[in-house]
Amino acid sequence: MKRIFKDAIQLHDKAFHYALKFPYFYHSLLGMILLDHFKDELDLKDIRQLKESCVNEDLQKTISDSVFSVNYKNREDFMVVIIEHQSSLDHKMVLRIERYKHAIYNMAFSQRRECDVAPIPFIHGVILYHGQKNYIAATSLKELIHDPMGWNQSDGYLSPSVFNLHEMVDHEFLQYGWAGVLCFAFKHIRDKEAVRSLPLLLTMVDNLTGMDSEEYGNFVLQYFCTGVDIPTKIFDGIYYEHKRSKRLEDGIMTLVEQWREEGIEIGREEGIQKGIQKGIQKGIQKGMQEGIQKGMNKVTDFLREKGVDPDVIELVSQLSEKSM
Repeated sequence: MKRIFKDAIQLHDKAFHYALKFPYFYHSLLGMILLDHFKDELDLKDIRQLKESCVNEDLQKTISDSVFSVNYKNREDFMVVIIEHQSSLDHKMVLRIERYKHAIYNMAFSQRRECDVAPIPFIHGVILYHGQKNYIAATSLKELIHDPMGWNQSDGYLSPSVFNLHEMVDHEFLQYGWAGVLCFAFKHIRDKEAVRSLPLLLTMVDNLTGMDSEEYGNFVLQYFCTGVDIPTKIFDGIYYEHKRSKRLEDGIMTLVEQWREEGIEIGREEGIQKGIQKGIQKGIQKGMQEGIQKGMNKVTDFLREKGVDPDVIELVSQLSEKSM
């Protein structure tokens, strides 16, 4: 398998930005990390990467692939979402997101015509965090500003939200497909016994569907094994054994199903050959009785619908029971 990561330098950021080239990833990621009141009002099927169209040259290498427009439901307007991936605490993160916001606002103003009075879009920042288990950095500007008089009661606009992957239970990642796989790896890659998470990660990779799912799955596995520092030979061996066991499991299940069907057929033939005629006759008789009874019920129901006299219907039922 072709290696994507040569070393672990800036591994987490490399992995996050590599994943952003896959639409399945960022669609499922926004569905996972956005606050519920946003998701209720947004069309999560209509998401676009804005890339260099919304930021200046200074920020294009930093955030150009993690800025998205998401349309509102039943409206032509859209909001902008900035995702800032953090694998360690940064107490200046709020200031950085504000810098990104202002850069996008400035770009939006510079692209407007003089007569254009349309408002610029609402921008929301999300910090995707998987460093230390507790996020203790500031989440709003007012937390960073010394304000003994209490004059700065509001930021003036919504503060960034923090999505801490350590607060998710492992099985919850399964429902978020492509994003769930990588975020599960983000959560466990620093565990002392991270290898214990590999079987579930392999299962999640196997469940991926869609275009480029194999490439994406290989990338996630390589990211995890590089971060856990599993040697190449061991990783390749684990990967090969997993694929082999998966093929073996699928093959065994196919054989079991074939054997089950063949066993039923053989048992049926042997039963007939051994002359278990009484059982067969009883089965046939019971089946015939049930079939006649169902037919009789249909006839009586039909007669009632047509308004036939109840005494006549009862007579028909009695005759039918005698025929049985």
